[in-house]
Amino acid sequence: MPSINAITSSLCVGGSVELVAMPSINGATYIWFKDGLTVAATESRFYLATEAGRYTVAIQDGECISAESTTYVDVTLSGGTAEDKPYITAPSHDLCVGLDLVLTANTDADPNTITGYKWYEAATNNILGTAKTLRVTQAGRYTVVVETSGCSTVASDVWEVQESEDENCLTSHIILSVSATEVNEGGSVNIIATLADGYIANSEMPISLSFAGMAEQGNCVVGSGHGDFQLTVANPSQPQIIIPQGASTAFVVMTTCVDSIYEGFENVVINATYLDKPISQSPQEVTIIDGEANADGTLTLAWKLEDTGNTPSNMVYKGETAYYTLTALHPDGVTPITVQNDEQVAISYTPGTAPTIDGTHYRSVATATIGAGTSSVMVEIETIDDNIVERDDRELITDMSVGSVVNFIAPYRSARLNGYYNTLPCDFLYI
Repeated sequence: MPSINAITSSLCVGGSVELVAMPSINGATYIWFKDGLTVAATESRFYLATEAGRYTVAIQDGECISAESTTYVDVTLSGGTAEDKPYITAPSHDLCVGLDLVLTANTDADPNTITGYKWYEAATNNILGTAKTLRVTQAGRYTVVVETSGCSTVASDVWEVQESEDENCLTSHIILSVSATEVNEGGSVNIIATLADGYIANSEMPISLSFAGMAEQGNCVVGSGHGDFQLTVANPSQPQIIIPQGASTAFVVMTTCVDSIYEGFENVVINATYLDKPISQSPQEVTIIDGEANADGTLTLAWKLEDTGNTPSNMVYKGETAYYTLTALHPDGVTPITVQNDEQVAISYTPGTAPTIDGTHYRSVATATIGAGTSSVMVEIETIDDNIVERDDRELITDMSVGSVVNFIAPYRSARLNGYYNTLPCDFLYI
């Protein structure tokens, strides 16, 4: 009675399983059956099964034919079916000069059975890689097979890669972004350059940065070179984001500086170029919010209005000019603060017990402007000699109310003048 065996019964797609019949008889014919039907008659006791099924064998020696073997080999398909044919995905068929393209192998086969990949250049069948992805550095026709349980699937369809003819292919795939569009003074923002669509730099890529807007680049050390922000770069005078070879992204850190200058909202416009061409999504804009600012980026300032050079203090002869200094203060109400922009302040007047009249006793100053880069301004109030002796009259301007009307939101604040009354032999306007 003949018998049949095999080293393995697993059949790979496109492969075969070698079956062996016993015993070996010179001149005999071996009759092979699959699922009970004759599939071949050979003079060799070896047979290559290319289809799944149950195999048995019989032996014909001369006129004698043995019964079909009682032993059998069940050949089963391993490595998936036609539905497991892999397919390639990639962001593009175009290869930009300076960038490498990444191809990815995909299959619907059970991931637990996948043991490896083989990438080929279709024209030569040379193996190019054995990972799930293939980094393509030149134009060509690429295909992949997936190994499952030691077997290889059929090959994928060819993915053709061609050199792009678009002169902006490279820069259009470099994306500029920032980690935040608003930052409180003293905080940091990452300025990021990323290669889109899975591209990889095939050499070091320096992305040049330049800045515009109100905020100025410098350093956060008070003194020479002090600015509104500084960068973590090797050469601050020529700042760059450098994408390393083999990478797809890089960033630099922009750290904003804490100072005593009121700036409210202050913008930084970031421009980026590669090989003197703007990259995608450039420029980006970041707003620096003063550390003492309100939630909307405004700063509620305090004000101080004080006598400057009037003799006696807060008094002036009728017909002369009274001098006061209006100073912008930090919200603490004590520390003078330098304003970044011109700040126009409205001034209002409240008559005293012996009412003074605007235009009769004095000429009001409706607004005073503290200029950008300064903290104070002189306010001059002209008084009028009405030629009436009012030795004991209390012609007082007892209150000045000041508040911002430009650049920030703030309630009107009062800076009360320390006016006083004395009995004097001469006409004075008490202010």
